[in-house]
Amino acid sequence: MEVQIKDLRERPGYYIKLVEAGAEVVITSNGVKRARLVPMVEQDAAISGKHFVNQPVKKGFLFGIWDDRDDVNDVSAYIHALREGRSF
Repeated sequence: MEVQIKDLRERPGYYIKLVEAGAEVVITSNGVKRARLVPMVEQDAAISGKHFVNQPVKKGFLFGIWDDRDDVNDVSAYIHALREGRSF
């Protein structure tokens, strides 16, 4: 994923969470690639000499929080129910 440096300044936490989820974020300035954010390698693995190649992020990784939920079968319906107005 590529992101302009301006967008990174406005929402740094969002992009950090993406990187923590396994995504690779390339930072651009005026269309030129300047830097890359990648997940940290565990210190123990780095010491032992293991090298990790960036794995492609599985499709739908942003919605992985729903994989663990047994009570939610249809995410769209669940979100719709949350957004409905309350009746008092």
